[in-house]
Amino acid sequence: MQSNTAPVYEAHTYVKDTLLSRKPRKENTIIAFIAVGVLVLLSVVSWSGLWGLAPWLSASREQVFAAGEYWRLFTALGVHGDIGHLLSNALGFGLFAYLLYDYFGFSVFPAAAVVLGALVHALTLMTYKPEVRLIGASGMVYLMVGFWLVQYLLIERRLKLSNRAIRCMGFALAAMMPSTFEQTVSYRAHAIGFAVGAVFGLIYFVLHRKRIRSHETTATELVEVDPPAEHPATEEALDELERKLDMALDPNVDPDLEPIDDPLDTDDEPGRAPRRRTRGPRGGGTV
Repeated sequence: MQSNTAPVYEAHTYVKDTLLSRKPRKENTIIAFIAVGVLVLLSVVSWSGLWGLAPWLSASREQVFAAGEYWRLFTALGVHGDIGHLLSNALGFGLFAYLLYDYFGFSVFPAAAVVLGALVHALTLMTYKPEVRLIGASGMVYLMVGFWLVQYLLIERRLKLSNRAIRCMGFALAAMMPSTFEQTVSYRAHAIGFAVGAVFGLIYFVLHRKRIRSHETTATELVEVDPPAEHPATEEALDELERKLDMALDPNVDPDLEPIDDPLDTDDEPGRAPRRRTRGPRGGGTV
């Protein structure tokens, strides 16, 4: 039997836009070019020996902590071993420089990214022998990626948390896990950089949560839901219930026969009107 129950709807409110919803501004691509240009400049100076600066750009634990030459933590970020090393870092560095500056501003990139990039170099050098040199921007690139993924995970509430987590893990595995391992690459710097970036991202979100959430807009829609289950209430079930009720009230009455007013019924008590079965309101018995 087809149900005539009206559909049931519930109001569902969802996040329509977030801070990361809009496309990044094209005019901010200049930041990416400037950032990559600094890497190229420092690398060329190091390779060419221009102005005799090459020996002062790289960093080792002995030079930084024993000799107190702390500027090397910053200059070593731009120095690379060869053109292949430079290109491998330049692409990711330029992309995330563009994104971080556009969405989060100067305080995140270049200010915090460069300072924390130097911190990553310092922490990494502490794990190496005093004479080991550390150069390249890969630690800072991984820092920027860690920061970005944490922001995406916490901000982009247009998607379920599980979907965001899967996307972040997929990106990290596809873009950051090396296909081959090389002795000249500091994977420690990569791991430390990603960890520092993730922690920085979490702290940044907590401190700026109200401003970040202010960029959200919501929308409400009506969603049809399943109506509550109904108890079976067919005509046959009601008739059967009525017959059982009749039998319970008077076992001598056959509920399948029409009631008869019989004046010859001597079973009735004196002064009592003969029993007559009539159909009362549904759910009632005999009267």
